[in-house]
Amino acid sequence: MRNSPNEEGERSVHTVEPILLGGEDGIRSKTVAIHNPYSGATVGEVCYADKVDAAAACALAERAFTETKRLSSWERAAILNRVADKLVEQTAKVAEMIMLEAGKPITDAMSEVARSIQTFRVAAEEASASEETSRLPT
Repeated sequence: MRNSPNEEGERSVHTVEPILLGGEDGIRSKTVAIHNPYSGATVGEVCYADKVDAAAACALAERAFTETKRLSSWERAAILNRVADKLVEQTAKVAEMIMLEAGKPITDAMSEVARSIQTFRVAAEEASASEETSRLPT
């Protein structure tokens, strides 16, 4: 998302954020504006997911579950840690999005990102600690 400050010092969006399905970005003709709840300023625009997109997302989720339930506990832990690592890399960007979309102070937004990172780290520890359940039942 490319953005620049407007007169109120908030960010105004110059691009539409795509839908991400199966690792592929998809632009849709229908979009939804995201507004700051306090100022009412438009802070983003996202593609609108329709019923076809929702069905595709459900099918992809079922396929992902089928694939991931066969992974070992350490493989699942590695994936969860990679998610946490990406959040660490993108902390400033994610916190700014939370701040703009929710109208929260940046310190609160940064705390939300930190909690998310910690949640993924704890989940990774739990996944790797469960050796007796290294593979989920099929």
